[in-house]
Amino acid sequence: MGISLLRIKEGGKYMKKLLVSFLFIVLIFSGCSKNNKQMQKNSAAGESQIAEENMEESPLKNTIKDVDEIHRDVKVNYTNIDVKEDLSNITNLQAYYDEIAIPDKVKEHIIKDGFYVDNSYGSEEPFQTYEYNEYLSMSNFVTTDSMVHLYHVFYDNTLRKIEEDKFLPMLKNFNSKMLEYAIKDYTEAKDDTVKQAAKKNLILFETGEFIIGDNLIKSDNNLRVDEEIFNLASDEYKNIRSEKSLVSNISGEDFDYSQFKVRGHYTKSENLKKYFQLNMLYSQNKFYIKDENQLNYGNIIGSLLATKNILKDEELSKIYLDVVGTLDFLVEESEKASPVKMAIYYKKYFDKTSDINKLNDKKVLEKIGEDLDKDKLEIAGFKGNYFAIIPQKAPIDNKWAQKLVDVGGNGPSQKPIYKGIEIMALIGNQTAQKLVEEDEDIKKWDKYPKIFQNLRNEVENLPENFYNKNLYRGYFSLMKEFSNTYGNKSPKFMQNENWNKKNLSSALGLWAALKHDTILYSEVVSAEMGGGYDVEICNFVEPNIKLYERLDYLLNFTKENLTDRNLLDDEQLKAFDNFIDLNKFLIDCSVSELENSTLSKEANDRLTSIGGEMENIFISFVDPNAKAFWELEDSSQRDMAVVADIMQVPANTWGLKEGDFQEVGLGYSNDMYVVYALNGKLYMGRGPVLTYYEFQSENRLNDDEFREKLRNNELEQEAFTNSYSFNVYNDLGY
Repeated sequence: MGISLLRIKEGGKYMKKLLVSFLFIVLIFSGCSKNNKQMQKNSAAGESQIAEENMEESPLKNTIKDVDEIHRDVKVNYTNIDVKEDLSNITNLQAYYDEIAIPDKVKEHIIKDGFYVDNSYGSEEPFQTYEYNEYLSMSNFVTTDSMVHLYHVFYDNTLRKIEEDKFLPMLKNFNSKMLEYAIKDYTEAKDDTVKQAAKKNLILFETGEFIIGDNLIKSDNNLRVDEEIFNLASDEYKNIRSEKSLVSNISGEDFDYSQFKVRGHYTKSENLKKYFQLNMLYSQNKFYIKDENQLNYGNIIGSLLATKNILKDEELSKIYLDVVGTLDFLVEESEKASPVKMAIYYKKYFDKTSDINKLNDKKVLEKIGEDLDKDKLEIAGFKGNYFAIIPQKAPIDNKWAQKLVDVGGNGPSQKPIYKGIEIMALIGNQTAQKLVEEDEDIKKWDKYPKIFQNLRNEVENLPENFYNKNLYRGYFSLMKEFSNTYGNKSPKFMQNENWNKKNLSSALGLWAALKHDTILYSEVVSAEMGGGYDVEICNFVEPNIKLYERLDYLLNFTKENLTDRNLLDDEQLKAFDNFIDLNKFLIDCSVSELENSTLSKEANDRLTSIGGEMENIFISFVDPNAKAFWELEDSSQRDMAVVADIMQVPANTWGLKEGDFQEVGLGYSNDMYVVYALNGKLYMGRGPVLTYYEFQSENRLNDDEFREKLRNNELEQEAFTNSYSFNVYNDLGY
């Protein structure tokens, strides 16, 4: 079992409109060829941001496949047993405290809440706690945290493999061909405005070649670029590597190149670093439709030139659709203008001309500009609409968060940042709601209560299938299920406010992991066995059946759609099947616990070795060539702690340093000790829980920098966790 006894010191503490069809537009241009039919099959057809009144009903079938949801009817009949004051009726207590005085704080929490969390150390991965338990003959308390974290591991690593193995080669080809067309456009442009627009596109794709080649030497792809363009692109690449705020050689405007600092899982290989920066190049070069309320004709022309080149080339169309469509499924759609949107206008106004100089038709450009200005923009909408080659996505929580910050305009911001608890409160977490109401900083903005309540009502009234649209939203359906309870029929440990706080912290940890996994694509808000004790091992599964049912849906939903796109290999499919089987097993265990307060011997035996089972699934997703956790060559793959910057701090009245970055992080898992009744006896079990960190940083942090802060005890968990989480070693006098 690749058990690691190393403990890291840590500071104390449905689907109706998903794929509206860009393919339809391509078919208009190129006809229903066999290649197009194959493209229909393989492509999740782009971003469904096109206004309904501007497009016909697509004749193409939706390639997203829905799956059935499972629902178990449970007749809760769980029998609680009171814990004696001296804890003597906990059958296996000696496995945890043998010849060691039990701290008063531990006793207090066990008697009062039925659980506590020891934050004196952290594990690199949650399943290590179970392997450690097996080694020391401790009972496993199987937490929902360990299962949702395993889902995060799947999501992050599946995305990483698709990006590195599939998307990067495709985008290399895409950039090369777009550069070729940009050279042609620049050569043919005679109109000054068209010439300048073509020049911007040319510099952009030439810079892309530097990123792909990771050097400033002319390649076969850019030998035909004249010296001026080469030098401008060369300087732009130097700006990217500087990670400073400088003037862009593409737009001529101030640009924050710190956005190109490689973060997330993109630090794991040189190819992923290239993919990250190439995507940033495509998304952060924003060609705004208006400048100070004046139409920017050049930017609209530039967007039409790029769109023309994608539309007129079948291979480019397919690459774009394959990448963007899959990202729409994995992450979310974009709300800003992209080639998907601009294809409507090009087809309507310019399809019959081959002279690019005729693009400078101000009456037509004004019509396009007026139409684009009507788009509903929920993230940084005050800045106006813009075009990007692959604009960043508009995740649901970022849309919500944009409404929860004071964007300023009439002085310093009275609410410069948003907090994780606000997002959790919006999706129905009552504990988070209470914390939001008590937050002294939030109270400083007098408009906040009405804004929050209106937004809360909006989220509460979302359609039932809202969270079934893509995997990003699916994460939120998991976070919502952390709030489940069976009232006074639940096990005692689930019937108190501290358990609710624990669930909130777990949901926040999962949210931080999601922000980390999608950092590239999200448009940010602006503003082994051994000796042990001869004790009875009786394991227990945290009985949150609705969460496991939701996880079953997401696993099958993901497997079905990624398989349909030929994005999963045999090893990944096997890992999926094993994960689905394990999750269904936990549902069966939960039902047995709640209905009968029992578990079969067969179930108990499987739960005893669940750490090894989870480890095998973990390895299958991370690196199928490794046979054990410790064989993973990249140590970062063994480290669960991840971080993401979610916005930059503006001038404000809170006393926060302007220009700092708001960071959220998933830390190392802590161990939770839980007392439960099973088979007529009381037992104690141990299982991992996720940890969450929220803080400001002078610079954008990558995972390694965040981990260093954790190891140096520079960060603390949220204050609300102090009521159930503490450093037991301190209380023991160590």
